[in-house]
Amino acid sequence: PGGLFKGYQIGLVNGVLDSPGCYQYGIINLAPERLRGVQVGLTCSAKDGNFKQFGLLTFRESGPWYSRITPFFGMRRNNDLFRDYDDPCYDYKDDKEEI
Repeated sequence: PGGLFKGYQIGLVNGVLDSPGCYQYGIINLAPERLRGVQVGLTCSAKDGNFKQFGLLTFRESGPWYSRITPFFGMRRNNDLFRDYDDPCYDYKDDKEEI
């Protein structure tokens, strides 16, 4: 899909808007929309998605208020944001309703 970034970012300041698979390594890592991947740096910030963060301070804009800022480690898991029905690896059994 157009506009999506998938890959690695290594630098002082890294940023991605929407990512189905991104690994960020830097001083400041930002994902103001959605992120699926890993952030490693001094400061890590992401809005929503499936991700893990390792840094001096980690910020998440979604989730319970008490878990939005933590030192050293942070994570968020929201599978609904990245469902891709065209993906041959996607397990469609989870979407079937029991009759």
